[in-house]
Amino acid sequence: AYATHLHEYISQGLESILGALDLTGSYDKQRTITIGTSPSIGAMVLPLIYQAVKSEAPQLVLRNIQITDTEMQLAQFQTDLIVDSNAFSARALGHNVLYADGLVLVCRKNHPALSQPATVENLHEYQHALFMNEAHNLTHLRQRINELFPDRQTSFSSYNMFTIAALIGSSDLLGIMPMRLFTLLRQCWPLEQIPFAPLNSETIEISLHYNKLSLRDPVLENVIDIIRRAF
Repeated sequence: AYATHLHEYISQGLESILGALDLTGSYDKQRTITIGTSPSIGAMVLPLIYQAVKSEAPQLVLRNIQITDTEMQLAQFQTDLIVDSNAFSARALGHNVLYADGLVLVCRKNHPALSQPATVENLHEYQHALFMNEAHNLTHLRQRINELFPDRQTSFSSYNMFTIAALIGSSDLLGIMPMRLFTLLRQCWPLEQIPFAPLNSETIEISLHYNKLSLRDPVLENVIDIIRRAF
């Protein structure tokens, strides 16, 4: 298993490095573009990215990989691009905000909270499922959420938003997620939104990240421009 993982790790790095060194501008050449995302962000952005890229550069193959360490993956050309809610300070990295998404409070269908006024006091009766995101740029947002829900009781946490949606859909747990993701996940699980204006005014930005050296590669520069325009 270790050898397989190491081979895949090295292959991804070499593939991206060779792509980045292809400065000939061969737009008709078949090539693989790697895009790192989390599972939930990938589900939201990759269908649109795929359609946009294929409509303008049909010869390109897209590969979605897991995010492990954004700065290292981009700096070492283990991936060409990353789409994420995190922000990074490394001078070698560039980024473009693709969109900002509002936050919503989510519960299952026929949840008791839906028949009550959405007040802090009433919502305090219910426990929460917490999405684990340790991004430094989201510290202020986490503080705001803690202020909106003081002494929030958390009985489940996960790094996977699909798992959280499944738990919320089969229990009395409440959870917080971006509106676009809620719209997608409610097609898979019986989820409903609890209108709560103080939370709905909060937003989270989803950005495209890349190594600035990639802009020297005409093909990758074109892909970045295609993705920007798609959003």
